[in-house]
Amino acid sequence: MHQKPKNLIVEMVFGSHLYGTATESSDRDFKGIFLPTAEEILLGRIPKTANSSTKDDSRKNAAEELDCEYYSLQHFLRLATQGQTVAIDMLFAPPSMVQKTPELGWVWDRIIEHRSRLLSKQMQAFVGYARTQATKYSLKGERLNKLNSFLAVLDDCVDKDPIRDYWELLPRDDERTNPQGIRELQIGGKWFGETTMCSHVAETIQASINRYGVRANSAANAEGVDWKALSHAVRVSKELIELLSFREVQFPLKDAPLLLDIKLGKLPLEEVQNILDRDLAFVEFQAKQCLLPDKVDTKFWDRELVSIMMEYLATEVNNYYCQ
Repeated sequence: MHQKPKNLIVEMVFGSHLYGTATESSDRDFKGIFLPTAEEILLGRIPKTANSSTKDDSRKNAAEELDCEYYSLQHFLRLATQGQTVAIDMLFAPPSMVQKTPELGWVWDRIIEHRSRLLSKQMQAFVGYARTQATKYSLKGERLNKLNSFLAVLDDCVDKDPIRDYWELLPRDDERTNPQGIRELQIGGKWFGETTMCSHVAETIQASINRYGVRANSAANAEGVDWKALSHAVRVSKELIELLSFREVQFPLKDAPLLLDIKLGKLPLEEVQNILDRDLAFVEFQAKQCLLPDKVDTKFWDRELVSIMMEYLATEVNNYYCQ
């Protein structure tokens, strides 16, 4: 049983189990919203998030493990007014996947009552997320492969040899000559002079490789393609089409079978890229044609937040002095 934050408003199923793309190995993700305590509010120490997770970036979570993240109400509304994907997905989670608390569930009801006012034409976060996911881990995979190739050359070196003895064999991102006339090469964001000993360079490169997460390793092993990242890119583009067209998105997603095929690497990369390019082109066209407001009315949500907090604090302060 995971530990939940105090003053929890709502908790919901998230990730692949929300989207309809879960496999037998998928872990269970949850998101939630909480209210800070009266003391945190009055002292100006409102936290953004609280976590209760078994997440470990060095390995993939097992199916029975939980990954839980909770946002303070203030931070959640900030994300939502910015059009961040995580907040928009939470807003449209179906009631069957949402659990409100008896004490504070009314706060979530208030938000859902006006959730359409959190949608606008300026949901660029969705487009940016899609493009980022399409390239982020692929690039990491390519970099990781290059670092491994670099280290493989050094495996045959004598520790005290300078890397200039193997200069032509070493892969690199860039090369230069410093003011002292010493050649330097760049790999993985680090520069090494030609007189640097192989043992030192190998140790530094190995440390860089160790910092790469499991998804980057998966991308490297799949020749630079992270199919899960690509499935997320297509997912958010499909969601944005629904939001711009119908002002809502339904979960599980109707495109879940397609997304699952992409996630499992069953489609050619070129086909997935074509789907994403076509969807994002439609999004850019639809954003100009739809009837959504140009931007979110943040003043409305400021007033809502003040109203909620005043009602909540009236009870909290009374309880504080009754302790």
